[in-house]
Amino acid sequence: MLYAPAPRVVTVASDEVLISRPGPAMIFRAMSQTRVAAPAHVAKVGDTPADLWEGANAGAAWIVGVTWGSYDRAGLGQHPHTHLADRWEDVLRALTTPPTPRRDHAAAEASPGLRAVVTEVLQHPAS
Repeated sequence: MLYAPAPRVVTVASDEVLISRPGPAMIFRAMSQTRVAAPAHVAKVGDTPADLWEGANAGAAWIVGVTWGSYDRAGLGQHPHTHLADRWEDVLRALTTPPTPRRDHAAAEASPGLRAVVTEVLQHPAS
């Protein structure tokens, strides 16, 4: 039997680590705070190439580029990702399905309970 901790959302600011994006330190700190040992249970969602590279460098299972921020689909599509999202609904769909396999990124099974966490975040976004 595999143990999968309940998914949690945490934030880590760049001034909390020695080396920030595109290095993986911020993700590894979040993993430590939530006691997640395997990147196969980690999702990185961001709107910049540095965000996507951070996810790739950490080995995150889901690397979702959101296209309504700093970069559009064409700009983010040149960088590591498992999904590109044009709307919040696309983010939810991406995080509740196995990621698209990439040559440097193995597909992973969706973590149990991730849909509930994503739904909660979408219903109560930060202001």
